[in-house]
Amino acid sequence: MDNESNDTQEYFGEFTHRVDASRRVNYPTKWLPAVQEGQVKRIVFVLTLWPKAAEGPCIRGSTVEKLAELLKEINAIDSSKPEKGRLKRLIGGGSEKIEVDGQYRFVLPQAMAAAAGIEKEAILVGMMDRFEIWSPQRWAAVKQSDATHAADDFSIME
Repeated sequence: MDNESNDTQEYFGEFTHRVDASRRVNYPTKWLPAVQEGQVKRIVFVLTLWPKAAEGPCIRGSTVEKLAELLKEINAIDSSKPEKGRLKRLIGGGSEKIEVDGQYRFVLPQAMAAAAGIEKEAILVGMMDRFEIWSPQRWAAVKQSDATHAADDFSIME
């Protein structure tokens, strides 16, 4: 049985992987979905260049379903706001559907990898319901910034 749905996909942990000359990166085996014996599960996700970090852009990975939720949020924005069209163009035009191959690798799109500063190594960081792919240099800066703000950030959860 072939199944493409990743609706309950979870991403936990931080993984450093080599990027080969073809821009292939290993998909973390801890992120592989559970399947029943004899079942084949295609691993499909969407990569989007994500320019929000002060340290520079990263690549955001999400399930097709999670991207559909984001589209609903964007569609809920008032049509008179120019941000709505820009977001649709930036995310829609800057996203690519990716499939993991039989050796649990995927290819980083060239333009995204270049914009995110990813060359020989990539850091894949789980964000529970999505993940990010960083260059080692940018990830070090983001990780330091996150640690600086951690106590304040966690205080909103209590």
